[in-house]
Amino acid sequence: MHIRAPTSYKDLLTVDGERCTTFRESVEKRGLLHCDNSFVDCMFEVASYQMPHSLRRLFATLLVYCAPVNPRKLWEQFEDSMVEDYKMLQTIERKKFRYQTLNHINDILHSMGHDINEYELIPESINSSAAAREAKDVHFERSITVSEDDVLLHKKLNKKQMIAYNVITERIFSNKAEHSL
Repeated sequence: MHIRAPTSYKDLLTVDGERCTTFRESVEKRGLLHCDNSFVDCMFEVASYQMPHSLRRLFATLLVYCAPVNPRKLWEQFEDSMVEDYKMLQTIERKKFRYQTLNHINDILHSMGHDINEYELIPESINSSAAAREAKDVHFERSITVSEDDVLLHKKLNKKQMIAYNVITERIFSNKAEHSL
């Protein structure tokens, strides 16, 4: 609606002769998206109380539920405030502050069912910690819905299946690790 006679997706990605990497970037450069001023104000307020942990949690929440127009710019604007508590720990090297902070944000995002790499905050990918992977698994398992029909499926087993089912469930509930049936 805002680009005259585009002939390809390449036309939509090109702004003032410069090729953008994403459509979102193209739309931002054209000024077609709302800005993140309210998010910036909110982050400034939390940062003023000097609570980096809370700021990281807020940042993750904004990423997931508010979809800021430019998450990378928001990250860059508040990175120093979010790494502040890690800087106080003298045992961590200076360049690791950033990754420690990003890993913590990623752990929070995983608990919400998301990953930090979705938001392209930095050029390289961030690997998930064991805690984050576990949180994502727990989130996934909690979201599984089990119908009443599924719960009653054991009643449809034949005689041999029922014997195996009873042995397996009895061992699960008694914490026995025997391998023979």
